[in-house]
Amino acid sequence: MTGCTIDNCHTDRTYDLGNAVYFGGTEGVVHNCDIYSCNNGYSHIDPDAGSAIVLFGSTSKTSTATLSSCRIHNNSKETIAGVFQRSGLMVNCAIYENASTKYLSAGIYKTGGETYYCTVYGNVLTGDSSGKSGLIQTDGVTKNCIFYGNGPAASTAGSCSVTGGTFENNVVDNESILAAYPGNFVGDPQFVDAANADFHIANADSSALKTGAAAIDGCAYDIDGVERDASHPTAGCYEFVKGEVDVSIVFEGDSEVWSGTPVVAS
Repeated sequence: MTGCTIDNCHTDRTYDLGNAVYFGGTEGVVHNCDIYSCNNGYSHIDPDAGSAIVLFGSTSKTSTATLSSCRIHNNSKETIAGVFQRSGLMVNCAIYENASTKYLSAGIYKTGGETYYCTVYGNVLTGDSSGKSGLIQTDGVTKNCIFYGNGPAASTAGSCSVTGGTFENNVVDNESILAAYPGNFVGDPQFVDAANADFHIANADSSALKTGAAAIDGCAYDIDGVERDASHPTAGCYEFVKGEVDVSIVFEGDSEVWSGTPVVAS
């Protein structure tokens, strides 16, 4: 499934588990899709039953299912308003402004698989006091992601709760996670305009710049198709791209002026 828009889905209390997108077998690809404004109500409180807006990956741990370059946002659910990843690969996804009202995580609930270069922002689990709004991870691998600004207003719990698996080279907003997972970074990723869902990196002061682990197979490009820095990639779904400015260059000896020459800003 590529280039789809899925919006305003509602599945009530039936056994299809309330998923707007479900591909739970050992194969399958969902790429470049926009999944938003889905309200799937209540299905099951058991996460292994699949209570999520997007559920992918087989429980067999051998799944090759892929979720890539998708935007999953402004969904609401009692259980998992974002993504439930059991296995497979998730890369270059922006998961933001989702709301869960009772259980688990509003952003990602992860029990396995590999997650790279995702940006997770502004997801809220009602009453969250332990950082579960952005991510709950019990197993699997998560690298080069940003978990920032998730949780109820004025919460100091941070954006992720990790109890197992590999968690490295990510940008987080609460340094308490570094005690158990020291290979991460704390700081403001400096989004261009998070309030309007622009998660590009605004400037070279970003905590996400050059923090990513290099040489991850299948991750050479970001969500926009921009090639990543091979040695020192930016965390999150957007690679940092230096801007261009117009200047005038004056050569005094020849009295020659070149105007409007683009120069890459450092």
